[in-house]
Amino acid sequence: EEAKKASARNRVELAKKLRFQKRDLAAAEKELRQALSEDPYNEEARQMLDEIELERGVPQAAERVYSRRFATERRLRLETTRRDINNSL
Repeated sequence: EEAKKASARNRVELAKKLRFQKRDLAAAEKELRQALSEDPYNEEARQMLDEIELERGVPQAAERVYSRRFATERRLRLETTRRDINNSL
């Protein structure tokens, strides 16, 4: 299990290089899909894959990107509120 997570992290790093240095979105997308098959909970891979799909014009990607960002912001606000409440008790 840990080996798969490590492999997935390595694939994400490779995908970053492919995306930003070589501008090879197809190869980066392939690495990210493989990373997610090894570690389905790798949020960095999922987010980058959505961003690449957005760059490539996949309409559903925009919805996923923005809904994920909204959910993350909401979760952070709730965590901050809970922490503030707990600190005041």
